[in-house]
Amino acid sequence: MGRVGTLAPAARAPAEALRVLEEAERALDPASPLTPWVRAGNERHRGPIRDGTALGSLWIGPKDEAVGLALWSEPSGAGRHVAVALSDGYQTAAALASFVRALDADGPLRTVGGPVPGVADPEVTAALRPLGFLAVERVDMVFPDATPTPSVAERPGFPSRTLDASDRSRLAGLIERTYADTPIDRWLFARTLADDYGEAAAAELLGTGVGVWHPEASFGIEADGRLVAATLVNDLEGPLLSEVMVDPAWRRRGFARRLVARSIASVRQHRLGTLRLVVTVGNDRAEPLYRSLGFAATPLRATLWLRLPLTASGAAEASSR
Repeated sequence: MGRVGTLAPAARAPAEALRVLEEAERALDPASPLTPWVRAGNERHRGPIRDGTALGSLWIGPKDEAVGLALWSEPSGAGRHVAVALSDGYQTAAALASFVRALDADGPLRTVGGPVPGVADPEVTAALRPLGFLAVERVDMVFPDATPTPSVAERPGFPSRTLDASDRSRLAGLIERTYADTPIDRWLFARTLADDYGEAAAAELLGTGVGVWHPEASFGIEADGRLVAATLVNDLEGPLLSEVMVDPAWRRRGFARRLVARSIASVRQHRLGTLRLVVTVGNDRAEPLYRSLGFAATPLRATLWLRLPLTASGAAEASSR
């Protein structure tokens, strides 16, 4: 297939890619709540691997066989998000570090998803931290069907309204202002390194980049002629509260609480399903708000290994954490 330690397109050797995926899956901890989630993701990958449309690379071992598989979605200007699988005998910190270095040389990485089957969390840390990645733990929360819909009164002078496609540019500005002081959450999903990343993010959210957008469950508040708070709901294997944003200059006014409550009520009114969200553990603004409204954490806690961009602004952001 190639020289030891080099990469080959996964699409050219589907049988080898499937073998690595299956060997990695056998190493999953059956008691982990993440295991069904990883298996479901693997099942979605198998079709594209078989038909040669999967985006990814195989890592070549000493016997001209594949010993590693990395899969990703369409690369963006801000780097690739990769999921990594390793074969039997290569599920070690040293092998993981070598594989990630090879992938990085082939095109910059932004995140490495966890878990890495067969590689214990401390070994993943030992492999990725020296390469400039930091661990970001994310937890799934759901609004249980039995929990009453929260009731939050409108505030005089700042009415909320349903968003529509014409709000795209206003949402872009709000995204940029909201995430200006939270670099980790900004770079987890940014599509570009440019300072005007909000436009790309808004296009993705209102298009199909985060599943299908539900405008009927997405709301905003305007002040001073611009959008200062918003919630967005997208369908991604069920209704997902994909964004809760408040302009830093307009925080601590109850806007987020009011908009989230409206999104919950609309999801229920339109029978879209059980609303869920994903939040970064330790987000001291968001996590307490969601719990107070009735969201409950699930056992699904996954670690993403993030590398902040090595731009002047990214370096400044990283050093400020």
